[in-house]
Amino acid sequence: MRELMAATAEHFALIPDARAEYSIEVDPREASADMIALLRELGFNRLSLDVQDFDERVQRAINHVQPRAMTETVLHAACSTVSSR
Repeated sequence: MRELMAATAEHFALIPDARAEYSIEVDPREASADMIALLRELGFNRLSLDVQDFDERVQRAINHVQPRAMTETVLHAACSTVSSR
C-alpha cells in the first residue's frame, strides 16, 4: 500500500487530507488495528466497512461471514486512530 500511494503521488497532485477526502473500503475479516493505522498514516481519512448484514443466516447464504465483534474491533481501531490525531 505504501508503494501504491507513492506511485499515485508521483502521477497526481494529492491535496493534504485536511482539504481532501481519501476513501477506502476495508473488509473487517482482513483488517487489523495496525492496518487501519497504516491507512491513516498514508492519508486515508474516510473508511467504508464492508458489511453486508449482521444476521448470521444471511452471512452464510452470501458466503460473507463476519462476526459482529470483528466489525466492531475494526470500527474501534478506526475511531481511535482518528481521535489520536
